Amino acid sequence: MKISLKQVFKESWKQVKGSLGFFVPLFFLVVIVSLFFGVKNQNTLSLFGIINILISPLMSYAITNSAIKISRNEKVKLGLVFKDLDLKTYGKFLAIVLLMNVALALLASLSALLNGYNPFIGNVLTSLFFLMLFTYFIGVMFFPYYRLIDGSKNIWRTIKESFEMGVGNRTFLFKFFIVLFLLNIVGIMAFGFGLLVTAPLTSVAIANVYDKIKNKS
Repeated sequence: MKISLKQVFKESWKQVKGSLGFFVPLFFLVVIVSLFFGVKNQNTLSLFGIINILISPLMSYAITNSAIKISRNEKVKLGLVFKDLDLKTYGKFLAIVLLMNVALALLASLSALLNGYNPFIGNVLTSLFFLMLFTYFIGVMFFPYYRLIDGSKNIWRTIKESFEMGVGNRTFLFKFFIVLFLLNIVGIMAFGFGLLVTAPLTSVAIANVYDKIKNKS
């Protein structure tokens, strides 16, 4: 069955609107923590850099777990955000964070190498390479954290399952990404405060798409 973008956002907005009292404080806290350690993080191997890496899985877990529960019409409470988090799950989230950071670092290195020869051609080639990677691995861009919350057994299986969810759905997911991107640009334009609404809507929308693709498989 074809997934409707309109229906996804209609459902997601209804769910987020009924949970803004939960989401706004959660995302405000995430933004404050991220900004604080992001400003201090001049070097990944510095104290603040290491703390930032160790905190990132907690932020990702809080958002993903809450989004999945709300998309499934389950109750959430701010004080119970980390109730189901154990050390094993934290380790898996940390591994995904590290893998994504390594991938971004490699892409940045490639970009710097190409720009060293010719800035214009380097930027064009890097953009095309990133677009091809993003399109091919689009499931991995969206779903690893959601698969972990849903009980995926290990990191490699999580990545494999996320990749497979993107197969056959790449066109839809690419359109979905464009809508999310534009939505959050609007949130930023609203003096940044709009992100307190668009960011929760983004996470819940991804959770809804995740469930629809999973149930369709």
